[in-house]
Amino acid sequence: SEESSSQHLDEYLSKYQDQLFADLVIWESGGKNVHDVVEIFGGNKGIVTFNVDVKTAKTDLHSSLAGVVDSAAWRLTQALATLFDREGHIAVPGFYDDVAIPNQREKELVRNLPTTRNTLIQQHGLTSPLLSDKTGDDLKETLYFQPTLNIEGIQSGYLGDGVKTVLPAVASAKLEARLVPNMDPDKTLQQIKQHFQNEGFSDIVVTKTLGQPGYRSDMSDPEILRVIDITEKYYHQHPVIMPTSPGTGPMYYIHEALNAPIASLGVGYAHTLDHAPNENIRLTDYNQHIAVIKELIRSYEK
Repeated sequence: SEESSSQHLDEYLSKYQDQLFADLVIWESGGKNVHDVVEIFGGNKGIVTFNVDVKTAKTDLHSSLAGVVDSAAWRLTQALATLFDREGHIAVPGFYDDVAIPNQREKELVRNLPTTRNTLIQQHGLTSPLLSDKTGDDLKETLYFQPTLNIEGIQSGYLGDGVKTVLPAVASAKLEARLVPNMDPDKTLQQIKQHFQNEGFSDIVVTKTLGQPGYRSDMSDPEILRVIDITEKYYHQHPVIMPTSPGTGPMYYIHEALNAPIASLGVGYAHTLDHAPNENIRLTDYNQHIAVIKELIRSYEK
């Protein structure tokens, strides 16, 4: 299952690879954008997730000692702050070295996407500025073709009602790096560990929780073009074609096992609210998707 990381998927695929065959893989993700136009993408980013923990004492202390005793909360946040420079670039040495350069076809597809600064702000209700001043094609290429490093959550000290003057002894955070093709999850994590060492945070404990590479299909593959053609005929509208999603999934392992192109064609829409409490789809989209899949299956009978 997705939320428990599908930790044994690659082992399962390797074990039964000789029994698995396909001309095409349809991925469940995706759907319609803010303009209600179907999006089809052929890849996604990889990921490495990890925990970062620090301990500065055997137990929480009274905060009157804060003038002479380090706090795990400060220690952790100071370490995390070294991961980015003032321009918003990831400051881990070697982090960008293996980033796959998109080909001309991939660049053209991304440049044709309707994504803008304003659509991102409006769609997600953003109340703080975007990380970059980039606009147009530069903004799109950063979103789809560049790796990221994100803090998923931080925990330390007392967060209950009222006041507790405590100097935290432990602090922890969950982080993720989303990777583009050619980037190795284990190598990336080792670079992050080495960065903490180099910055004087040898006491920081980094523990891997999940890792998988990124993948992109050839968007000129005949099977991908088949999906595009059938979708266009059904909706009487050309779908938006994306070489990759900025999100993550185990496409790499599926492709390694089946050696078949992957097209993502889902039932979501702009306000599906992925991973939010009110995640939802519309019944109309659900029924339309069934009809498209029927046509796709029938196309292999001809």
